[in-house]
Amino acid sequence: MSGSTASTPPIDRANQARDRGEWAAAARLFAEHLATATTDWPAMVQHGHALKEAGEAEAALDAYLAAEALAPEDADLQLQIGHLLKQQGRWEAAAMRYARAATLDPANPIAAIEAAGTERMRPRGAEAAPPRAQGADPRLVFDVTDLLDHFSVRRTPTGIQRVAIGVLSPILEGGLPAGALTGLGTAFAVFDSVPGVWRRLDRAPFAAIVRLSRTGTSITDPDWVAAVDAIKEARKLAPPVRFAQGAVLVNLGNAFGIPDYFRGLRRAQAQSGIRWLPFVHDCVPLEVPEHCLETMLGDYAQWFACFATHAAGFLCNSENTRRDVLRHMAALLPGRRPPASVVRLDGDPRSGLAPSPGALAEIPALRPGERFVLFCSTIESRKDHHLVFSAWLALLRRHGAAKIPRLVCAGRQGWHAQAALDLLAQSPLLRRHVVLTGEVSDEALDLLYDACAFTVYNSHYEGWGLPITESLAHGRVPVVPRHSSLPEAGGSAAVYFTPRSEPDLVAALEPLMLDPEAMAIAEARLAVAPLRPWSALTMDVLAAVRALPEADALPVVAMQPGRRYPTGRNRLTRPDAAMAVTDRLRDGNGWHPAEAWGVWSKQGPVALGLPLAPGFAGQALRLYLDLRAPPRPLDLRIMARAGEEETVAVLPMKPGPDFIAAIDIPPMPDSSVLEIDLDTGPGVRLADLGVDDPRTIGIGIRGVMLCRADDLLSRLGYVEAARFPQAEAEVQPA
Repeated sequence: MSGSTASTPPIDRANQARDRGEWAAAARLFAEHLATATTDWPAMVQHGHALKEAGEAEAALDAYLAAEALAPEDADLQLQIGHLLKQQGRWEAAAMRYARAATLDPANPIAAIEAAGTERMRPRGAEAAPPRAQGADPRLVFDVTDLLDHFSVRRTPTGIQRVAIGVLSPILEGGLPAGALTGLGTAFAVFDSVPGVWRRLDRAPFAAIVRLSRTGTSITDPDWVAAVDAIKEARKLAPPVRFAQGAVLVNLGNAFGIPDYFRGLRRAQAQSGIRWLPFVHDCVPLEVPEHCLETMLGDYAQWFACFATHAAGFLCNSENTRRDVLRHMAALLPGRRPPASVVRLDGDPRSGLAPSPGALAEIPALRPGERFVLFCSTIESRKDHHLVFSAWLALLRRHGAAKIPRLVCAGRQGWHAQAALDLLAQSPLLRRHVVLTGEVSDEALDLLYDACAFTVYNSHYEGWGLPITESLAHGRVPVVPRHSSLPEAGGSAAVYFTPRSEPDLVAALEPLMLDPEAMAIAEARLAVAPLRPWSALTMDVLAAVRALPEADALPVVAMQPGRRYPTGRNRLTRPDAAMAVTDRLRDGNGWHPAEAWGVWSKQGPVALGLPLAPGFAGQALRLYLDLRAPPRPLDLRIMARAGEEETVAVLPMKPGPDFIAAIDIPPMPDSSVLEIDLDTGPGVRLADLGVDDPRTIGIGIRGVMLCRADDLLSRLGYVEAARFPQAEAEVQPA
């Protein structure tokens, strides 16, 4: 009898235990089955049922949410999640699930009854359930992923986060003119990279954390910790967005650090025809790469290549940024010129609220009534504090300490700031005249702007220069270099100096410090720089959304015959059209994130999608797959398909060094994509091999090449490139 039980598959034993009401045993057996069958979402639902009946509510919720990632349109699953949340007293989240179920299956009476009855059953004092409209398909979705990722580690917003908060706050707080959002069905969403879907975020915890981000810097403050925990819970419970057909997805921040972002975007574009409208804040990694981290250069280059092929249009903050984007895009994809809307950041950032008493404690101990100059910026290579410190030292030596105001630097220490900090450390005279505040809250920053005599802002390159606008808003003259977008930000009110010129910076600072008449003339020019309310910037974004053309065919960059396309994380620092091809290779959700060497598939069938150039049609082809073998033997089934034609091969694999598999493909009809299905069966569970890694892996792909079967030069070149991959990483477009 025991032998018979041992040979019975875990899923059958799990179902038997469930039918007997042995919930703990059923949960264990379903988990055993799911260790290899990680896409069996009905089994995940049953696993959740067993865990719920066994009294493990949170584990049950995790199982339901894992199933939802694979089956976001299943109405019954939404009901099950709603039931569990209601049992836990999480009324608002339960109401959202019931409304979602009723939307997915309007004929289901249970969903309708539960959606209507949740508010009635809510205990007095519990939070109110959201209106049924939460389940509507939104036409305008704001992607706030990078903003929430920032808040998970830091509280104080930097420039890009300030822009996103400034644009979104009038929507969150109802500060727009009547009718501004009519017909748009606005929603907020966060990207979940594992299933590759956007999840619809509840506004309440999002609005709460945005408000708190402006009032302090401490990430251990109990109110902040509670807000972060609430956002984590909201992200976990948020249902997948069901985009309206042709909806616009706006990303006001940066997406180049989010794994597999474009894979999810392509899926949403294919399913709902969404139009992606990102905000490009600058092209700094392409203009001054020497002032950026190397990892950022690779991520940005990859992002820019994919941005060029996925965006229906783009927003940017200045004419200079627009020119930069279109110039780099033209070099990447000649003829590509998507609609570009400039949203000038000339908005008044002041809240109009009196600072809280706690904000005063953040201000450094300045003498009462002391004149000082403010430099608001992260201390990093690109901001070149060294030049400003050198100018201050020259002024101190020329005029004496009594005549030169202190320099207050508001901002955290960032990357490659050592040269400036060393100069400060080595000069006692300079140290007495420079104050480093570290991070300060928005409230404290307002006090610093109000108290300073004027401001200085230095940089090697900018997309806009938000501290210049902040200085103007507080009636303070900004001193800035004349380059990139800074003249757009400063207009005729700023005092300019020659970039990277210490003598010219000294000449600009000296009269403002020592000549009251010169200072009065400079301050008089501030009147010609009126600023708009930030809600006007929000209206600019909404106008760009409404003006965006209906869905149009986006460019697809095809594979070039004979070129090797590495599948690992990008190491090149300039955008290349091949990067867009590489990003498209991994199709569907069957892949783990890319690593430096390449990428592992998950177990079971996975797909590669090879966009084809016209020259491949009707030709006998040779496909090369540069493979990394799994740590134990398995059979790899390879199927190539273009149109209705298929070619199948089975490749036995065993542990060993990387190797190249060559697959001959007979002439196929004209097709835009060659689909490659790879199947390793159950794969290899790394934990079973004693590896501290929860993944189950299939096959590793290091690179792909496709050429005509008779193209011997390309075949030889591919073997060399695969044998010496470092050479490829060092050669890139100018």
